Amino acid sequence: MTDPQSAVDAEDESRGDGLDPRVREHTAGERQTGIPFIGAGPGDPGLLTLRGKELVDDADLVVHAGSLVSSELLEEHCAHAELVNSVGKDLEELVPLMRDAYEDGRSVARLHSGDPAVYGAALEQIDALERAGVPAYIVPGVTSAFASAATLRTQLTLNGVADHVAFTRPQGKTLDPEDDHVAEFVAMGDVTTCIYLGTHAVSETMDRLLADGVDPDTPAAVVYHASWSDEEVITGTVETVGAKVETAGYRASAMVLIGEAATGAGYDRSYLYGDWANRGPDGETDDGGATETEADDGSATGDGSDGSGGHCSTADSDGETPEEIAVVSFERTLDTAAEIVDGLADRYESIDVIEYHGDVFADHWGEYDCFVGLMASGIAMRKTAPLLDDKWDDPAIVVVDEELTWAIPLTGGHHGANQVANGLASLGAVPAMTTASEAADRQGVERRAKALSSHVVNGDSTVATNLAVLDDELGPVERLDGPRAVLVDDDVTVLKRNRDDGVVVGTGSVSGADEADFLAAWDRALDEADREWDDVEFVATATQKAEAEGLLAAAAERDVGVVAFGKETLLDHEGPTPSKAKALIGWPGVAEASAIAGGRAHELIVEKLRHEEEVTAAVGR
Repeated sequence: MTDPQSAVDAEDESRGDGLDPRVREHTAGERQTGIPFIGAGPGDPGLLTLRGKELVDDADLVVHAGSLVSSELLEEHCAHAELVNSVGKDLEELVPLMRDAYEDGRSVARLHSGDPAVYGAALEQIDALERAGVPAYIVPGVTSAFASAATLRTQLTLNGVADHVAFTRPQGKTLDPEDDHVAEFVAMGDVTTCIYLGTHAVSETMDRLLADGVDPDTPAAVVYHASWSDEEVITGTVETVGAKVETAGYRASAMVLIGEAATGAGYDRSYLYGDWANRGPDGETDDGGATETEADDGSATGDGSDGSGGHCSTADSDGETPEEIAVVSFERTLDTAAEIVDGLADRYESIDVIEYHGDVFADHWGEYDCFVGLMASGIAMRKTAPLLDDKWDDPAIVVVDEELTWAIPLTGGHHGANQVANGLASLGAVPAMTTASEAADRQGVERRAKALSSHVVNGDSTVATNLAVLDDELGPVERLDGPRAVLVDDDVTVLKRNRDDGVVVGTGSVSGADEADFLAAWDRALDEADREWDDVEFVATATQKAEAEGLLAAAAERDVGVVAFGKETLLDHEGPTPSKAKALIGWPGVAEASAIAGGRAHELIVEKLRHEEEVTAAVGR
């Protein structure tokens, strides 16, 4: 016969030319011609598939994976057949054994533990058999990771907890250290890591994870002989589970699961079974009608609230502009933390670096406006979730990876996290905005408040008004001068100015005026008013000028918002300088009228100045 290794090499080359034609002729569930490589499942004979049972029941020769296949299964389904233990036999012995039996007209079944596709080494046997003229095919089975999840009464993927699953094995005799990626998978946070072939090295694997900076409190579970009659379960954390396995004395046949999903806790309700699934025949929800919606910053908000929550009593209580930031870092990433401080230091009042430990967020909760977690998102979520109370008062949370590739606001997107994530972009990180308005490239209510140097008074209302932003139904911010009493519904957001002594720069322009022209005009007007840019609440203009590229670029350069007033408002606040535009198109002079309209006291303190016949500017208060 052909040398098995040569057969393996030859099949490797042939597969490069395209798929085997049988791929399109049969499904995985069909009984085919040749020797079936059957997944015996995790252990319990009841978890052998119906097709697998049919095939082993008919087999004259069963070649099995020794102690990896349950003796109960062999006794129940293979007692009539010749049994050959494959442990200790190489291809040069196994392939002729199966070939000769098949060519003698005997029914042959190759029984692998779990599923042959996962660490089964089935393909090299199949290739060698087919090179020798014996067809073979695969019958899938239940792998031990799935049985372990069932034992733990959880899912490997869990909404809001784990979106990914990694099947892997640790370094050892058959895997070099540089090919061991266990720590990388675990550090991602939203991955359930399933470790095969690693029972003998659980302690060593956990020690390496700790050395690599993995959170020691990360949940871990070890299921010995999943689904067997002598099944045992050990639960703990990355820090504790190794010692427990050593005490139990397990050296083989256990599945190791690492990640939050191993606990089955902390998950979010799925989209698949949304509110409609819980409605009765009258259309009402089981809880009397109160449903949960996703607020624009990703926080859950019940619409059955009493409307009294989320108040912002101070100018900075919306957290839009954080001042005090803490970078939380493992010891191994302190150099990157220092890089973040150097890059952002001039933007905030203070930036501290705090070395990570299990209670670091709890210990410093309330001391900072924003935490930047230099770690996997799962760690930050797990440690901060129990601390979250009110999105208007809680600190913003941003996570960034060690390579400064991504900056992800986890909570408080509109309350500082998005701003910090954008700041990290200057260091090369890509901001991954998850608030709905930013994802749709719209200016949410909180951003509008910042642009107007104001803050949100009734925070709960922003759920409705930000949804209106997404639907293009909100319209401009209305201004109401007092003294007045106002009665509003829950879907009206009230903004209050941050200061009483700020000024407004009113501006007009000819078509095509560039950024430099606007900046020069505005700076000159502020000089005349003896004011600085820190005194400016916003730039005001007419609605017909609001989209001018030069104006928007200049406003962005000075980090101020732009407010546009309609024709009627400007006519009501017309300035003293005559305007040719009023005679031609009915509009008053834009610079003075918008400065007066925007100012708290509706007073003009610097009349219209003109720069290069391109841009006009005035200052109001």
